[in-house]
Amino acid sequence: MTEKNKKDLTETPVKSVTEENTDFEKKIEQYINKKIRKSIAKTVLAVFLVLVVFFFIISPVMDALYLNPSKLQKDQTFFSVMRDYYDITRPYIEINDIQVEKKGFGRYKLGISVTDNMKKREIGIENVWVNLERGKYKNWEDPERFLSTKLGEFENPKTQEEIEEVIMEMEKLPESAEISLAISENVERDVEGLRKEKVQLDWIEVYHPNSKSFQGGLNLWRIALFKPSDDREEMTEEELLKVYVEKLKNLVDHQEVWCPLELPYRSTVWVDGREEMKACYEDAKTLKKLQTKAYYISGKRDDILEFVKKTNMKTVDVYGVKSSMWE
Repeated sequence: MTEKNKKDLTETPVKSVTEENTDFEKKIEQYINKKIRKSIAKTVLAVFLVLVVFFFIISPVMDALYLNPSKLQKDQTFFSVMRDYYDITRPYIEINDIQVEKKGFGRYKLGISVTDNMKKREIGIENVWVNLERGKYKNWEDPERFLSTKLGEFENPKTQEEIEEVIMEMEKLPESAEISLAISENVERDVEGLRKEKVQLDWIEVYHPNSKSFQGGLNLWRIALFKPSDDREEMTEEELLKVYVEKLKNLVDHQEVWCPLELPYRSTVWVDGREEMKACYEDAKTLKKLQTKAYYISGKRDDILEFVKKTNMKTVDVYGVKSSMWE
């Protein structure tokens, strides 16, 4: 080999085995990374499509299958049914507003404005919250127990001695005290006659002579007037009876709204009270007079004392007193 050839061989660059392996590894790494990126992209797309199906197909289907307060609120149906339910079953309790927050998949958060018209009248303030999940009311937040079920009114007859003790306690109150009482009698009374007394007739359990099961009630005045049937203080007996029947019809027509709340009556609670409510409505349509054997009254101390002393009461219980002595 000549010197010239030696020189040419020396100057020609030759890749080492190590360099060639490095290049090969880089190509493999690039190929793997490319495959991984494609796999991740496909996974993300699949997850996105699943979420789209859940939120835009499955969630609306579940909203349609279960009680949907958001839909019923468009014409205030949900609000009117809830308002009527508590009007019929709770003395003094008034639903003044309901805000619905959609959570998806048949779930909602309800913010409710409630007043106990004998005790507090803060209208428009949300003070009760509850989750509505697939047609069931869950996780109530009701710090002042406005909507809690109250049982036992009118159920435990009092002796004359016990009645006298209640009267004596009321006599100790200042003259300015305003008292609310839950009273029941053995004989039915005409509502028209009770309204002529010096005391204020606040709520009545409507007397159904032909029904031994559930009997609804009616508040005889409301704070918030959303429709003409809320303005009851000057209504005649016939007009009040018509309001009562209309409220029962609203509850029968929209049983899915109130039925999960159960149906309380005195010391009984029906887990599913649809049949009892329907029977009450059918019987109410036959009533000719508005009468009661159990009711709530309120008034100044002396007027209340005058009333109870001349009334043959079966039960009497103090619901509330607006007086610093009893707060």
